[in-house]
Amino acid sequence: YRKCDVCGTYHWPWCGDELPKVGLESLPVAAPLEEEPPHARTTNYVAGFAFNDDESRVALILKTRPDWQRGRLNGIGGHIEPGETPLVAMEREFEEETGGAADWTEFAVLRGPSGFVVHFFRGIATTPLETQTDETVVWVDPAALPENVLPNLRWLIPMARSGQGAQWPLHVTEN
Repeated sequence: YRKCDVCGTYHWPWCGDELPKVGLESLPVAAPLEEEPPHARTTNYVAGFAFNDDESRVALILKTRPDWQRGRLNGIGGHIEPGETPLVAMEREFEEETGGAADWTEFAVLRGPSGFVVHFFRGIATTPLETQTDETVVWVDPAALPENVLPNLRWLIPMARSGQGAQWPLHVTEN
């Protein structure tokens, strides 16, 4: 693994590379990493979109880290700790970052090419929300998302607003 010059995450093969067409016995042994890839520490995450009562606003967080998300808006969430279910992790992360709570429903599970898994939740905020960390919580109009949202929020937030789906959670694999 190394940091990909194309997408900025740690993985192999790198974006645009093809897998070698040789037997496993002839593959080179990888050198030790200078830094452990983020997904080697944890590969499971949660992210939630909390709406106000009439769903005219969605709470997002202005990211300061990791570097590839700095200055961008994302759903509120983080790592799933060992022994936690995705729902418990979503409740914990949301409370840590907003001081608030929401009634959560899992609506999508996204599997990424480098092995990460993100469980996405939607909910209605049941308490006031206030920034609790160095990452600012903001309310935005989900029908007019700002330019600085992470790209996949442009389809995830409308999906979350669509209400209870018959097939939720939807399982999606990114290439």
